[in-house]
Amino acid sequence: MARPRSHKHKDLPTGLVYRKDRASYVFTRIDGSTKNLGKDRKRAKSLAFQYNATFRVDPELYHEVSYSKVESEPNKISKVTIGELLPAIFTKISEDKEWSSKTLKGHQCRFNLILTFFGEMMPDSISLPDVNLFLKESNPTDSKGVFNRYLGLLKLIFNYCVSDSIMKNNPANKKIRRTMIAKDEAEIIRLTTQDFAAIHKHAGLQGIQWLQIAMELSLQTSHAVNEIAKLKYIDIEEYISIQRDKNKKTAASRVKIPMNYELEDIVQRSKDGIDSPYVIHFLRQRRYLNRPLAAGLEHPTQLRNEKISRAFSDARDELRLFDHIENKEDRPSFHDIRSLSIQLQEASGHDAQKRAAHSQRASTEVYKKGYVQWNEVADVVIDWREQPDKDDHK
Repeated sequence: MARPRSHKHKDLPTGLVYRKDRASYVFTRIDGSTKNLGKDRKRAKSLAFQYNATFRVDPELYHEVSYSKVESEPNKISKVTIGELLPAIFTKISEDKEWSSKTLKGHQCRFNLILTFFGEMMPDSISLPDVNLFLKESNPTDSKGVFNRYLGLLKLIFNYCVSDSIMKNNPANKKIRRTMIAKDEAEIIRLTTQDFAAIHKHAGLQGIQWLQIAMELSLQTSHAVNEIAKLKYIDIEEYISIQRDKNKKTAASRVKIPMNYELEDIVQRSKDGIDSPYVIHFLRQRRYLNRPLAAGLEHPTQLRNEKISRAFSDARDELRLFDHIENKEDRPSFHDIRSLSIQLQEASGHDAQKRAAHSQRASTEVYKKGYVQWNEVADVVIDWREQPDKDDHK
């Protein structure tokens, strides 16, 4: 006679037992063979119930299966784990949302963690406690931003699952986004023209001409490192044509900046004899020439955004300009050149919004009547070499 089940395991269906020696649930089929169902109690119970409903049916309830009815309602009961279905769901979402490559890369990393955590569960066994545990484990530093990004993607994925009848409801919808508190404007440390000039000079003394060129282009065009790193010589004729990647679906994302004497000088100084299609470029060391290009690069002389930003931050810290700010992430970065450019233009009476393609307006059709619309902006030269009398650090 079999031992009676403990109170803890009385709810386990026929054939399913918990093996302490394996620290997992083991199921015995009607032919005597066994199957290890892992550590997830809910999943093990769900699989056992489904098996028993098919093979351990009382003779009085047995009937021939009507396959026409089963095929007409295939999604009522999912017999596969959610991990087998999520990759196709994520692909569908990516195609619908048309994320930029950078956004897609971030979501792909988060999706991989979601797949690892929920992959072995049955779709309708996922509950709010499971969602809470995932959000806790995926965000060990308790960052509000990280929490919201994971929750947002989880809600989106599960909503698609509900829409495709994979899940009956979305437990993630019961979670509330955490409130992000904007940094006090008085706490923001701005990059000044003195800081810009000092870092620019230091880069020259270190022989990093490409950083000087990148800094000057960012200041004169009001664009960030992502656009500056991608700028090619073929984009430059009478105008510099730049498309801002962040809001590329909007009409404001494409700008044509007139070539003036300052921009012409920058472009000419960038031509240093290195054969490269990119304005911001460098020559790899010989030992690295045969190595494959890093992800996102198209040419051996192209620089990654991170390399440009890191070179700027290294020069900033070597000069000890912002040592009073303990957290390096709060110190002005390469991106703050864009802010400095906008501030200097506004101070001189120019409207910088159009030049910077800095728009939060709703997305509009980019292509109209077979051509792409570019926004021509005013010819502005930003004279950063003139040092203001006022010390902006005080």
